[in-house]
Amino acid sequence: MIVLAAIAIVLLALPQVLRKIWKDRERRRLADQFRQFLQNLVHALRIGMGFLPAMEYAAQEGQEPLVAHWRWFIHCLRVGKSRAGSSCSVSSRDFPTRRQWMNHRQ
Repeated sequence: MIVLAAIAIVLLALPQVLRKIWKDRERRRLADQFRQFLQNLVHALRIGMGFLPAMEYAAQEGQEPLVAHWRWFIHCLRVGKSRAGSSCSVSSRDFPTRRQWMNHRQ
């Protein structure tokens, strides 16, 4: 009886533990991709590229899923519309919140 209760508790807690592990891995992966993007951007700026070509270079060297956000951002820079009148509104994108982004270290 006690063994069955212990197994039931483990089985009930398992999905939450697996979900937490998956989220932590995803946050770490995004943080690593962001760090690599910034390193590529800084490198391109140091060798004398302009800001937009440096952004394009860094986005080209990046990995999914973060690179899709950078490509969208570069597109919005090229379009040059005001944020209010643009279809490139930040509110329409699915970005992690600052709290979600920074909690990967906890």
